[in-house]
Amino acid sequence: YADKASHPEFGKVLLLTSANAAYFPVYRTWECWASRHGLDWAVIANDDEAYRQLEPDRGIAVIGEKVSGMVGWGSAKLDHLGRNKYAVVLSIMRMSGVDVIFSDADNMFHRDPFAQGVSLGDLIRSQKYDYIYQEE
Repeated sequence: YADKASHPEFGKVLLLTSANAAYFPVYRTWECWASRHGLDWAVIANDDEAYRQLEPDRGIAVIGEKVSGMVGWGSAKLDHLGRNKYAVVLSIMRMSGVDVIFSDADNMFHRDPFAQGVSLGDLIRSQKYDYIYQEE
């Protein structure tokens, strides 16, 4: 959450998404919904142009191969994006000790995903997890 004092149980949780310049309109929609819920996040910039467009406190340069342009299912570039996500998430966790929640930018938060009574938020509050993954 942007207001860390009001949600201290999420003080060591990073919400993370990713985008390249071609995907920025999708990211901006994601950003709008996340902002509405008072969330705080960072963005893996998959190319140099995306990194330039991001606010300084949001952008994380990609680890691995930069990928520009729209990428569809079956593309080898989609494999690079997937590996990049895992590399950045693992690096953040190892360097900082925070928990990372990764959300693709085409997921929309119609309600607060961390609120009391919402499964993800309740699971994080329970601190009874090692790894959470949801298939598409």
